[in-house]
Amino acid sequence: MVRWILIWIILLISEVAGGVTWHPLSPLHRYSASDFHLRGDVGLFQLKSCQIDLKRQKCEGRVSTVLDITTQPRQSFPHTLLEHLHQLTPKPSPQNNIRASLLPHHVTHGFSIDSQQVVWRLNEIKDILALLGTIDTPAEAQLVLWLHGKANTTRYRKVKQGYMIQREEQRYPPCIGGIDYEERLVYQSIVSPQGRILKERLIQHTKTPIKPHKPLMRKPAIYLYPTDTTTIDVTLTLNGSLVTSIPPYHEGWHVSVESNGTINGKYDYLFYENTLNTITLPDEGWIVAGEELEAWCDHYLPLMGLNARERKDFKAYWLKALDPHTLYEIKRFSEAFLQQTMQLTVTPTPDSMVRVLLNFKAIPAPYPLTTPTLHTPQRIGFHLLEWGGRITPKGEQP
Repeated sequence: MVRWILIWIILLISEVAGGVTWHPLSPLHRYSASDFHLRGDVGLFQLKSCQIDLKRQKCEGRVSTVLDITTQPRQSFPHTLLEHLHQLTPKPSPQNNIRASLLPHHVTHGFSIDSQQVVWRLNEIKDILALLGTIDTPAEAQLVLWLHGKANTTRYRKVKQGYMIQREEQRYPPCIGGIDYEERLVYQSIVSPQGRILKERLIQHTKTPIKPHKPLMRKPAIYLYPTDTTTIDVTLTLNGSLVTSIPPYHEGWHVSVESNGTINGKYDYLFYENTLNTITLPDEGWIVAGEELEAWCDHYLPLMGLNARERKDFKAYWLKALDPHTLYEIKRFSEAFLQQTMQLTVTPTPDSMVRVLLNFKAIPAPYPLTTPTLHTPQRIGFHLLEWGGRITPKGEQP
């Protein structure tokens, strides 16, 4: 322990004395092949990821390629060899997963072709490090952290021990009962030339109270499904204020999205919450007892366009947020209202887009309410699906 404390003190003193500056560190998907230096006998290196179908013990849906690095022209490889590599997929065994995945039931494996045109499967982090050799570029240091499930790296310094990297995490508590604070944690790590993460420490931890005084739209989740891995820009125009976002929104989201919907290699959806200056509800809706909410979700959410994965996420959140002993009025916000108060601008433009944002209001007794007529939308091409909602606060006037 004393040894590590001394190392950190020496590093900090040397950085201050030398005037060493921080440099921006990009997300892994933004680096090109030239940012990595593979060992001399490696001609091609790929990282592939997939979500496991636990029942069938196979990759579910399309396999995404996280990295694809070549040291020679791709056409120099025999077509049959590349086709064989294309057919190889990660084996759904969490015990042989090179990455500490942040996604549930995801497995990532590496694949390489050597100078003898032999294809190798790489199931452990040490296998990847053997291909990289000495960690001597920021992209390679970023890859080391990524393999260990440490994301949101923002900047780096070159130090004697390797690369000092500062990463930031934002945490938001469950929104049951409303958000009361957000946490910001800043860590510093040193990645050695041998690819080891030396002592990591927390250098900053702050909690910021968040007390929205206006109606809060809770957990809108935006799922993106491009036909191929695509860079997508998403911006919000709100008649209200943004409260939280994951990943951080800044002036908009600029993300890389795989065909299976994985965002920046780790998120299932874009998450945000916002206050609203105005609320306008339609006349139609449903009256549902709390104990019947799950059955209501199972029947109506597919009709609104949610697939099995999205319905599971929806229920995981809302069945906890709503009281099973309460009677609810459920109304769906109209597309016109959403365009006026929560407009989404997406580039490239989705071929199909569905937004299911609901208002839940506790009521003392049932009353006559016309049930909406639903037309199940088609999911075609590049598809966007969003769900979310709000709970009417007690005493709010209609």
